[in-house]
Amino acid sequence: MKRKQIGVVTVEFSISIFFILILFMFYLEVNRYIYTLGFVEHAVSETSRYVKEYPAVYYDDDYDQVIKEILDNDIAPWNLAINGENIDLSYLSFNNLSDFPDNMTSECDRCKYAYYTISYQYESVFLPNTIKSELSRSVIVNQEHEGWRYE
Repeated sequence: MKRKQIGVVTVEFSISIFFILILFMFYLEVNRYIYTLGFVEHAVSETSRYVKEYPAVYYDDDYDQVIKEILDNDIAPWNLAINGENIDLSYLSFNNLSDFPDNMTSECDRCKYAYYTISYQYESVFLPNTIKSELSRSVIVNQEHEGWRYE
């Protein structure tokens, strides 16, 4: 009886280690997905917070340019953890809340409200060309400085 059981542990280990590794890779992938989602949320909140207080007209800058500078900043925490080339930004503005979402434009000079959307093309680490997802977060911001008169 003892002679027939030699090597049973090795066989059971070799069968079960495959499933354990698959579960571990799935666990890491889910955690990376959640971590990346947190960075996308952080990026949209920090970008909108900075831009709503930034008087772009006063500094002769365009809002799109200011936002791209914030997103491309090398010390920004989202650039340390995720691929910055996969970040996409859309910016629309409108004068009244009643204009949302029908009459928004990207060509408004001094609009009071803005609608920012940051999207990130997520790609799996372990299965690179199989799992792809777009993580997208949006925020409506009251541009506090719009309406001020600069002299």
